[in-house]
Amino acid sequence: MKAVKHFSLSPAELEFFSEEAKVTIVPQFTGPVIDFLCGKAGPFKVMKPTEVPLWVAVYLRGRGKATISVPDYFGREYLEAMEKAEREREELLAFPEHFFSVFHVLFERLVHQREG
Repeated sequence: MKAVKHFSLSPAELEFFSEEAKVTIVPQFTGPVIDFLCGKAGPFKVMKPTEVPLWVAVYLRGRGKATISVPDYFGREYLEAMEKAEREREELLAFPEHFFSVFHVLFERLVHQREG
């Protein structure tokens, strides 16, 4: 019988994959749809919320071209509702996909941009 090899990712690799997670930005510019190897983003209109991959959001935020709307699942109401549901069911519920990695990217990159 052949042994099964476990596939594991480093924290950096998990963060890399989480950067494809969709987040909402509010652009401060107008522009067309942009084609990337991994998909499309846009069109962009001033003050019109647009969903883009996390890495695009961080890039545009760093250039002063957009603000990032914090995902609802990081909000107090969502987390309190999740905690209540867990207490009622007496079991842990799954967080949204890439929850911790997205939080890490937003926190680390945006705090450093603000300090820099």
